Amino acid sequence: MDTQMMSICQTLNAINSSISSSKTLGQGLQACVEVLMKDYRLPFATYWQATQENDLQPLLWYGPHDISQRFHSFDDNSLVAKAYNSQGPEVWDASKQNHASIEGDFPDASIGFALCVPVSSYFTNYGVLQLACDRDAVHPTDEQVDVIDMATTLCAITLGKNEPLPHSWERSEPLLQASHICRTFTNGAVEMRVLEDTNFNVYPNELVVLLGESGCGKTTLLNIIAGLDEPSAGTVTFAGHDNTHASEKELIAFRRKNIGMVFQSYNLIPVLNARQNLNLIDELVEDPLDWKDALNIVGLGDKASNLPRQLSGGQQQRISIARALVKKPHIILADEPTAALDYDTSIDILQAMEDVQRTGCTIVIVTHNEEICRMANRVVRMRSGKAYQQYINLGPVAAKDLVW
Repeated sequence: MDTQMMSICQTLNAINSSISSSKTLGQGLQACVEVLMKDYRLPFATYWQATQENDLQPLLWYGPHDISQRFHSFDDNSLVAKAYNSQGPEVWDASKQNHASIEGDFPDASIGFALCVPVSSYFTNYGVLQLACDRDAVHPTDEQVDVIDMATTLCAITLGKNEPLPHSWERSEPLLQASHICRTFTNGAVEMRVLEDTNFNVYPNELVVLLGESGCGKTTLLNIIAGLDEPSAGTVTFAGHDNTHASEKELIAFRRKNIGMVFQSYNLIPVLNARQNLNLIDELVEDPLDWKDALNIVGLGDKASNLPRQLSGGQQQRISIARALVKKPHIILADEPTAALDYDTSIDILQAMEDVQRTGCTIVIVTHNEEICRMANRVVRMRSGKAYQQYINLGPVAAKDLVW
């Protein structure tokens, strides 16, 4: 067996293993894409899901930008639509005359090659997988294109049979945008870059999880969008207003009106009871939520007179969530809210987050716990100071169904 054939067999074996361990089409495609990107050195990928409204919307994408507002109609001049309609692989090459467009699919990237392959079983066309590489990169061979086509077909036939096409998900303008964020810390002659060209959007009334290992820059990004830290480069806007170079007084007013913070360490004042901890916030905002209502939302209406030391860790965290609610914030930013808690208590906290979202509040949860992603509307993965993968969760599960 020659080297090329051996490489193809290894890739197909890895893809087959990934599909076998997946339960849904989305999971299978995600696993397949990661194999293909690694083996064929393709830095960009998007899965465009077909919907009942006759368009194709991004469900999963790898790259530095949020493209959740992008879509393709079945009859536009895009490479994505062409692959969907032809039900065969379609190639875009920067060095050749192309009759289909990839404009807008890869913001700020210098694309040299793009490939779209349909994700289809015998009876259903689920969507299109789009892969791409830079101008200077080695393009996939014809044999590798065939492998990619086989992989998506195998995934669709194996996992797609129980998944009807979804309705279009709602597209809205971002409530908060962090664009091209860099953050560098200097200690003497040593310079450490924690965030590098990171993009992160937050949409109204969503629960979005910012996922990554310790040290990847999650908390630094959270502090920047909260106005607690200033980026070395990039912009942060909230409801269209640029906060990047706001004064300290303006940032305090911004946080007071719009942002609720939930910390891993609770940060309750130990000599004040639950009601008094919440009443402190009453005095800082013009139209606070009644402390009784805030405690009832998190299920602790009967603990108003308890001091923090008279409460469990989970109860203290729920008090901190109630404290954030008193401000009637547009966004609650929760930094590892379950990291110091046991499983049962963590589920209680996440159920409280669900209840808060039902009030119309937007929630951002920073975590390294993969399982929490299953309850999110959208997931953004970070690695080495960059957002590198995002996906929309069409079927979030209830917090009570999470297991780890």
